[in-house]
Amino acid sequence: MMDMKNKVLKLMLLGFLLSGCSTATNTDSNKNDDISKDSDVSESSNSSMREKIKESPDKYTWYIKDYTGRNASQACSWRLGGDCMDDYGDSHVTMVFITEDGSAVTEENISDYVVTGQSVEPNSEQKLVFEKMEDGQESGWIESQTYNEIELEVKKVEKE
Repeated sequence: MMDMKNKVLKLMLLGFLLSGCSTATNTDSNKNDDISKDSDVSESSNSSMREKIKESPDKYTWYIKDYTGRNASQACSWRLGGDCMDDYGDSHVTMVFITEDGSAVTEENISDYVVTGQSVEPNSEQKLVFEKMEDGQESGWIESQTYNEIELEVKKVEKE
């Protein structure tokens, strides 16, 4: 009996320790981060360019953020699988970076880029449909979502 308690305690400790090792995610659905100071777009022009994003009325409807003018590093977080994603409620949207010269945007160089355009208009609806279990209750898994990826046009930040 004591051996079983020790195993359970060890597993709980391991779970606690591992929970602190997960990749950080952006969970604020309507986050309007300031652009990086490295960007060549001024903050004053950024606030006038950025559209106010609607609030999510429920867990099924979210609104696409305005990424333009932001440093690319603020558009998403890198996941263990190597994708850069942003969260909309329980859904995850992959960000695909399109550079002027075709170079790759990586976790190491993402802060060298600023977003100049996006393939999905700000405030477009991201509708979520959850899977249903046999008893008709919704599960926590997404069956479908309006957008799985957003292409972000980026350009290299001019360093002084």
